[in-house]
Amino acid sequence: MPQVDYTATIEVPRPTVWDFVRDMNNWAPFATGYQEHEVIDDRESLWTVKGDVGPISRTTRFRVIITEWVEQEKVAFTLEGLNEPIKGEGAILLVDGEGSRTDIRADAGLEFGGSMGPIISPLIGPWIKAGADDLVTQIAVALQPDYQKPKKPFFLAAWWQSLLRAVRGLFGGDQLEDAGTAVAEPPAATVSVSEPMTTPSPQPQQVASPSGLKVETLLLGPSLEQYTGTSAGIAAIGPIRDAAVLIEELGFDGVTTPEAGHDPFLPLMIAAEHTERILLGTNVAIAFPRSPMVSAQIAWDLQRFSGGRFRMGLGTQVKGHNERRYSTPWTGPPGPRLRDYLLCMKAMFHNFRTGEPPRYEGEYYRFTLMSPFFSPGQIEHPDPKLYISALNPYMARLTGELCDGVRLHPLASHAFTRDVVAPALQRGLEKAERARAEVDLVATPFLVSGRTKDEVEAAKAGVKQQIAFYSSTRTYHSVLEHHGWGEVGQTLHTLSVEGKWTEMRDQITDEMLDTLAIVATYDELVPRIKERWGSVCDTVFLGFPPNVMTDKALVRGIVEGLQQG
Repeated sequence: MPQVDYTATIEVPRPTVWDFVRDMNNWAPFATGYQEHEVIDDRESLWTVKGDVGPISRTTRFRVIITEWVEQEKVAFTLEGLNEPIKGEGAILLVDGEGSRTDIRADAGLEFGGSMGPIISPLIGPWIKAGADDLVTQIAVALQPDYQKPKKPFFLAAWWQSLLRAVRGLFGGDQLEDAGTAVAEPPAATVSVSEPMTTPSPQPQQVASPSGLKVETLLLGPSLEQYTGTSAGIAAIGPIRDAAVLIEELGFDGVTTPEAGHDPFLPLMIAAEHTERILLGTNVAIAFPRSPMVSAQIAWDLQRFSGGRFRMGLGTQVKGHNERRYSTPWTGPPGPRLRDYLLCMKAMFHNFRTGEPPRYEGEYYRFTLMSPFFSPGQIEHPDPKLYISALNPYMARLTGELCDGVRLHPLASHAFTRDVVAPALQRGLEKAERARAEVDLVATPFLVSGRTKDEVEAAKAGVKQQIAFYSSTRTYHSVLEHHGWGEVGQTLHTLSVEGKWTEMRDQITDEMLDTLAIVATYDELVPRIKERWGSVCDTVFLGFPPNVMTDKALVRGIVEGLQQG
């Protein structure tokens, strides 16, 4: 069985690296040819890999069994092909380097059986080396974005020529043409393994149009008190109606509703009735507690009732909230499951519009039945646009492949978006052969603002409370770690578990505030936002307090200033 190993050294302490590696969902998408994976239990998982097994593009399913788990040191596993005669083994190991450095090492071995085994097995070493160094390098980049691996080994080209000659001898030249160009030159998946490691990931083109940024705001948003441990207030139809009318009057391009104590869709029905121009969307509705059909029907109806102005924004939430707050089973890793969810919704939209029999069969969802009685029928507007929330690279790539927009988490700093989210979005766009202009990137920065410097200073405590609230969730710690604040995140998580909500904001320093928020007086706000976000995002979200929204001249001036080029 051919064996290889590859090691990367990064300037990150081993406990931080282990916190990332211990969760398979963080690094699974980095595997060469990765399509999806499903965690069965704490030892077993099922993986699907496409295009990178042998000389012919195939989709292969593997069963992976963890055989050894040493905290902060090692994860070892075996694998077997479920639809191919393949077996293998491997491990990810962490070793303390000099100072605060960590050596990340991947060991791998793979063997082909069957009639092709004698041909492919002797040549497979360089192929699995490419997979090992790709996995390790992408883990390294995720934890230390400025990490760069050594240049691609020169022997890969020669190895592909050897493999080409061997396979030609087995199949004959004519049959290679039917297999595509994967054998005639290194397959795209293998090239992408090497190239992002020697050069920085491609950055999205500047998307701010000559007319400037689009601007949206919130309807029925959470109060500051909710971040300190109190419940949401009671919603009423009249105030929701009046707020929607005011938002349109002030010139905003769109308005969104969160799922923060109240249903996110009902307020938009009120807004649809009392507005004519602004776009309406959820920011965001939690996907998994609702079946794809439930979400698709709501989106279809709101698209009709709003005259084509609705955008469905979806998010996954974390496992604990799905299981313990929503009473919803956690049936698989959130990224692959959301991918399936989105594809299923698209199949439903197609069925609603065309009446064609549904035939969608996914890993987590299926849509194979629709009688005319239950169909909502055609609408005269385009299908509702699909947005998802994103913080990690997988969700950003998923946006580029399948979605119309991405809503950044408020905690996503400009640097994190530039270094992590935007390159991943670009990779998804390239995979789907889509243009950057096809995706709306929505930045949602925290705002610390006021008419005077004193008012700005007074507003800092409330925003620090919001930052502390979100930073206590371990899923979001990648942003903190990107800026070297990993220990703060651990402290905040402990305080949240203890219910010490008001004490949490003391952990947020002014440096953190300046990095994660726009800190400016109202007359400084437009240039500050444009400077930080103008070349990265298409839309900016502004969350003003209710008392500020009543100052129509002030808010209208800020909105128009951002919309102008």
